[in-house]
Amino acid sequence: MTKEKSTVPRLRFPGFTDAWKQRKLGEVSKRVTRRNKELISSLPLTISAQHGLVDQEEFFNKQVASKDVSSYYLIKKGEFAYNKSYSNGYPWGAIKRLDRYEMGVLSTLYIVFKPTSLICSDYLVSYYDTVNWYKEVSMIAAEGARNHGLLNIATNDFFKTRLFIPTLPEQEVIGNFFSDLDQLITLHQRKLDDVKELKKALLQKMFPKGNGNDFPELRFPEFTDAWKQRKLGEVLKERNESRSPSADVPLVSFTVENGVTPKTERYNREFLVRDENKKYKFTQLDDIVYNPANLKFGAIARNKYGAAVFSPIYVTYGVLSEAHPLFVELIVTSTNFIQRALRYQEGTVYERMAVKSFDLLRSEILLPALPEQEAIGNFFSDLDQLITLHQRQLDHLKLLKKALLQQMFI
Repeated sequence: MTKEKSTVPRLRFPGFTDAWKQRKLGEVSKRVTRRNKELISSLPLTISAQHGLVDQEEFFNKQVASKDVSSYYLIKKGEFAYNKSYSNGYPWGAIKRLDRYEMGVLSTLYIVFKPTSLICSDYLVSYYDTVNWYKEVSMIAAEGARNHGLLNIATNDFFKTRLFIPTLPEQEVIGNFFSDLDQLITLHQRKLDDVKELKKALLQKMFPKGNGNDFPELRFPEFTDAWKQRKLGEVLKERNESRSPSADVPLVSFTVENGVTPKTERYNREFLVRDENKKYKFTQLDDIVYNPANLKFGAIARNKYGAAVFSPIYVTYGVLSEAHPLFVELIVTSTNFIQRALRYQEGTVYERMAVKSFDLLRSEILLPALPEQEAIGNFFSDLDQLITLHQRQLDHLKLLKKALLQQMFI
């Protein structure tokens, strides 16, 4: 009974009840060793754990492969490759199928193989999306395996790794299901990328270029006035209020990735016990917050969290009545503004260079009338919500796939 349980997945399609059988990879696939001697392809490929087999130049923005690729493996569409380099989240490397191109070339450090008629190719793709094969590979990795990021795995041993496979009809159903799910994930990823590109393009067109040009290329039809040049200090006022953390005003952190964000409960408890009398800087909803030492990394954002306190190393500004917080956020988080502000960096060591509050506030900005600021700010806020929605849907689909991979494979 125990053996039977271990040879069937926890979740499977109705109509299939047979136990899965264990096979060696070499029994259901064939190694590919063809070389690119006649230079049939000049497309150097690499394996991205997240994106599969991709153009090396496109992925790295430079050619890493040798200029002479005649000794490389020639891989064709539908064939698989194993990248023995481990990376973050992929401790035993990655195995991917070539889907994007008809053919390409790979370094002989890769192991290339193709499925036989005994196994469904789509099933194999999904199997190598699981972590089930890690155990088999870990058992054959030689001691001192992690040499310059490359696992020491002999090719012959790799083909002796074992995997559980069902009957071909069940393989095909599973393979087709995950292929459809992957297409859905790709579709949502494309939608997300499209909205992000749209936002990027609109940010360039809906703000004046400067250098004497006070009109944006694209604007809402009801607005026609020129934008006016102001200093940031005319629309922001530094908030220098100290408070102790409380239930209503919690201690938060400020990061490049997430802006003003709550600390973990455990961190809060430990910190408050240790520093219960310490005062922190107070910040309000819609304040503009920045880290003087990390501006070069984009550490400036609008407080979307609410009333809170954080480390006094951060600077927080209230937005004055003649400006709209959503619009000011768009200005100060733009690459153009940050690059101009960085001219004021001071410090003797690069890591400790900072932009002082006084200097940030004397940075020049272009400002339209308040109604236009509000219209622009709300428009991009809606666009950000759409991006968040697409991201959430994409994350949900990826989590669903991960859960199903765990349940539907042995």
